[in-house]
Amino acid sequence: MRFLLVPLTLLLTLTFANQSASAIEQAEVDSVYIEALYAADDGDLDTATSMLEGIKKAAGDSYIYLKLSDLYIKLQMYETAKLRLGEGLDAFPADPELNFAMAQLYLFHYRDAGMAEIFAADALKADRDPKYLFIMADIYKILGDEEGLMKILDELVLSEPSSRVLVERGNLHRNHNRLKEAEADYLKAYELDEDLGAAARLSEIYIEEENYEKAVKYLSILSEKRPDFVLSDLKLAEIYKRSDNSGKALEIFRRILPKVEGREKIYVLRQIAGIYYADDDYKNALIYFKQVAELAPQDVQVFYSMGVINELENKFAEAEKNYRKALAVRPDYVEARKRIGFISLRDKKYDEGIKVITKIPADLRDVDYYRITGALYKEKGTLSKAYEVLRKGYEENPSSVELVIDFALVLEKQKKYDECFEVLKDSLELNPGNAALMNFLGFTYADLSIKLDEAYSLIESALAKDPENPAYLDSMGWVLYRFEKYEEAYGYQIRALRKAPDEKEIRDHMKAILERLEINKSVDDILKGK
Repeated sequence: MRFLLVPLTLLLTLTFANQSASAIEQAEVDSVYIEALYAADDGDLDTATSMLEGIKKAAGDSYIYLKLSDLYIKLQMYETAKLRLGEGLDAFPADPELNFAMAQLYLFHYRDAGMAEIFAADALKADRDPKYLFIMADIYKILGDEEGLMKILDELVLSEPSSRVLVERGNLHRNHNRLKEAEADYLKAYELDEDLGAAARLSEIYIEEENYEKAVKYLSILSEKRPDFVLSDLKLAEIYKRSDNSGKALEIFRRILPKVEGREKIYVLRQIAGIYYADDDYKNALIYFKQVAELAPQDVQVFYSMGVINELENKFAEAEKNYRKALAVRPDYVEARKRIGFISLRDKKYDEGIKVITKIPADLRDVDYYRITGALYKEKGTLSKAYEVLRKGYEENPSSVELVIDFALVLEKQKKYDECFEVLKDSLELNPGNAALMNFLGFTYADLSIKLDEAYSLIESALAKDPENPAYLDSMGWVLYRFEKYEEAYGYQIRALRKAPDEKEIRDHMKAILERLEINKSVDDILKGK
C-alpha cells in the first residue's frame, strides 16, 4: 500500500500547485484590469488599452473585448474597435453584449443598418433585453421595415411599456391611417407620464377630425407646460379663429407676437390684422397691416388689403395710393388694377381708369374687368367702346347675370332693343327663374309699352322671389301705370319709394302716377305722410 500512496500524494501536490498558479495568474489579471480602469478614468486611454490588450487572452472574459472596443471608440479608432469586437465574437459568438456592441458600432458609426441588423438579431436570439429590442426598432425604422418595427414595438409595449414606445407605435399606426389605434397609443403615453409629444400628436388627430374641443384641451396643455413652444399656441389660435371665437384667437396671437421673428412674425401680424378686419375694426386692422408692410415691403397682398380697408372707410385717395404701391411691386397684379379702375369710375377720372385697367392681359380679363371697363367707357360717353368691351365679355361669360345686365343697359342706350331682348332671353335660359333678369326684361317691355302682359308676368315672377325689392316694386308700379291702373300702381310705387327714397327713377315714376291720380302733392309730401 505504501507504494501506491506515493503517486497519489504527488498527484495531489501537483494539483494544488496548478490551482495556486491559476489563482495567482487570475489575481494578476484582475489587478491589471483595475489599473487599466483607473488609467481610463484619468483620461490615459492609450495606457488603458495597452494594459487590457496584454491581458485579453489570459482573462478569457468577453467583457475585456467590450471594454477595449469602448476605449478605441473614444479614441476614434473605429476599425480597431471593430477588430476587437470581432475577436471577442470569435471566442464568444453567442454573447449578446458583444453582438449588441457590434450592432451599435455599425449603426451609429458606419451607418450600415443592414450589418447592424445581423448583430442585433444575434443579440436577441440570446436575450430579449429591452435595449436590444430598442436598437432593433431603430434599425427597422432606418430600413423602412414597418412590419418588423411593429412587432418589436408590440413586444416592447408588453415587456417595458413607456411613452416613447407608445408614441412610436402610435406614429406607425397613424402613418397607415389607423387613427383609432394611434389615438389609443397616444392617450396611453400621455396617461403614463404626461408625454408632451403624445399631447401634440393627439391635438393633430383631433384637428384633422375637426374635434376642436379635444384639440383645444391638448394644445392648452402644451401651451401651459411649454410656453416657449410657439407652434402649439399658433395651432390653438387658429382653432379659435376657425371656431369663430375671434376674441380668444386674438388674445393668443397677441401673446405669441413678442416671441416670434421673421416669417412667423409676419404671419402672426397678418392673422391679427385679419381678425380685426373681420370684426369691422378697420382702424386696428390697418395698424397691423402697416406693420406687415414694414417687414414685408414686397408683399402686394398687404397693400391690397389696406386699399380695401381705405375704400370701406371712404378714403379713396388713400386706397388708390396703396393699390399703386402694390403695382409698383408687381405691375401684373390684376386685382389692384381693377380697384384703381373702379375708383377712377367713381371719381369720374375715366381716361385714367381706362389707362390702368386695360393693361390687364387678355387671358386674365374676368367678369369684373369687363364690367368696370365697360362702365368707364359708358360713363365717358363712348358707347361704341362700351358695347365692344361688354359684347366680348358677354361672349366669354354668357351666364354672368351682372355682366348681362350691364350689357343690356348699354344696348338700351343705343336703342338696340332686339339685341337687348335676345341677350336677356338667352341669359334667362342659362339662369332660369333669375329674378333680376326677369325684372329687367319685364321693365324694358313696360318702359317701351310693348308686350305688357308678358312684362307683368315677368315682374310678378321676380316679386314672388324677392317681394320687398324696391326695383321690382317700381317695375310693377310702372307696368300697372302702362295698364292705366294708377291706384294699383300707386300701392306698389309708395312701397318702392319708402325703401329707396333717393332713387331718381323711382321718384320720377311716382310723380307720373301722382299726376295721373290728380294728387297735388310732391314726392316728399307723400313720404312724410302729408
